[in-house]
Amino acid sequence: MNRRCFAALLAGAGLVGPLSAAPQTPPQTIDWDDLLPAAERGRSPPPPVKVHDYLGEDGPPMTQSGSFAANRSLHGRLLRIPGFIVPLVSNRLPDVTEAFLVPYYGACIHVPPPPPNQLVYVLFGTPRRIATIYDAYWVTGIMQVARKSTRLATATYAMAGSRLEVYQ
Repeated sequence: MNRRCFAALLAGAGLVGPLSAAPQTPPQTIDWDDLLPAAERGRSPPPPVKVHDYLGEDGPPMTQSGSFAANRSLHGRLLRIPGFIVPLVSNRLPDVTEAFLVPYYGACIHVPPPPPNQLVYVLFGTPRRIATIYDAYWVTGIMQVARKSTRLATATYAMAGSRLEVYQ
């Protein structure tokens, strides 16, 4: 699903208005464990060990594994979650419009990606400036339980990002 279709889907469902409009209620702050269904909480594996072979950055993507099970109570809610930005669109930093939000630094295609229910696909209506991909950020937006696949990984969640701020 491309960026325009995803944004149209969210807007058509009445789940987001203009991204510049201030939310009427404050977002609920969640952490990564909240993305897991109750039965899976507390059993998250540690981040995978980085695997780089002789091909280095030209090596093939690592295989993603893990659960697609979602916490459906988060669907359609205005949420705020911290994480690291993995840009998905080839526009140059510092402007990001489409990204994965991941729970730990270093999640890339040469390290097995986090499980699908620990990835959030984020689409920003307008490009957002990030200083570096090495810092953590707070991302605020309407969360959807919606599978999004790219060549890098598959996410169980998608978010229409309305705000991006450095994690403090």
